[in-house]
Amino acid sequence: MRAFYAIGLWDLIDVTSIHRQFSWTREVRWVSPSHVHLTLNFLGEITSMQAHSATTILRKTAKTNQPFALEWDRTGVFPSWHRPQVLWVGLKEESQRVVSGISESLGNANSKPHLTIGRLRRQPSANLITQWKDYQILWPSILVTKLLLVKSTLTKQGPIYEVSEECHLGN
Repeated sequence: MRAFYAIGLWDLIDVTSIHRQFSWTREVRWVSPSHVHLTLNFLGEITSMQAHSATTILRKTAKTNQPFALEWDRTGVFPSWHRPQVLWVGLKEESQRVVSGISESLGNANSKPHLTIGRLRRQPSANLITQWKDYQILWPSILVTKLLLVKSTLTKQGPIYEVSEECHLGN
């Protein structure tokens, strides 16, 4: 199975407000509200034995971390503003520190916590980049109470996510 560790934000974040703000462009393939999540560590294809081990690691990590708030900071792009391919929203410093620590516990020592909002279909217009750079994120903070192991099945219509394991923080 193809899997990743995540903080599921499905339908908790109003990404449609961004979609509406940028409805004038066809340059972006927006992430569906039902797919919005923070990836903590992408595991790729794993066997059932590796999935069992991943579940054990997830339970241990959740048990040793307390619930915390995700607070939003700014917009950004990957890999660079000159050749953007992905539009993302970043976290404020404290949220980023906590998420990075959890990611490291789950095997991702090089975490760059962000929320992917859209993928660019081609080199975007200067107008899109300027507006994205200046866009103000006004989402409320979100209390994170659980971590997930998610199975991801790729289809022509996009990925299908299925929660394989859900572990509450601090238990």
